[in-house]
Amino acid sequence: MMNINVSVLLIIALTIAGCSTSSNSQMVRETDIRIVFENSDGDNLLSGNTSNTITEQNTDLYYLNNGKKEKIFNGNHDYPKQFYITDESREHEMILFPHIKSDQDTARTLIKAGTFAMDTLKVEYEHSQNVIAVHQLWYNGELKWDTNEQTDRKIVVTKSSPESN
Repeated sequence: MMNINVSVLLIIALTIAGCSTSSNSQMVRETDIRIVFENSDGDNLLSGNTSNTITEQNTDLYYLNNGKKEKIFNGNHDYPKQFYITDESREHEMILFPHIKSDQDTARTLIKAGTFAMDTLKVEYEHSQNVIAVHQLWYNGELKWDTNEQTDRKIVVTKSSPESN
């Protein structure tokens, strides 16, 4: 009986020791950007209820690396195009993961959404050993979000008309 009690205590002690982690090893990652696309009438272009609907299938992201545009598709990621569209908040929105480079503090992501002209999303961020966090966001050159003013990384973009061919 004594051997069983010692074995149980040893297993519990090993389990607790194996589960403990140092707070220094936790990574804070705050990079996702929530975007609502609307037309000039205020209709959500991600909902599927408008002409010119923006979908995951007709949208691509491009990262700028050394001035070169690279289309993003990472087949081994949960979101291979680095974004997804959801209605979890009762509003259709795009959750986008912007380009982050460890050796820079700003980066640009190009968004080709549906039949609309390509847009530029620029982020300024902190990238350290334990933190990756977006602090500012510009959309087509206009500052849309700043951590000093807002805590929610959500913006609304009005798309006026499709790109002319």
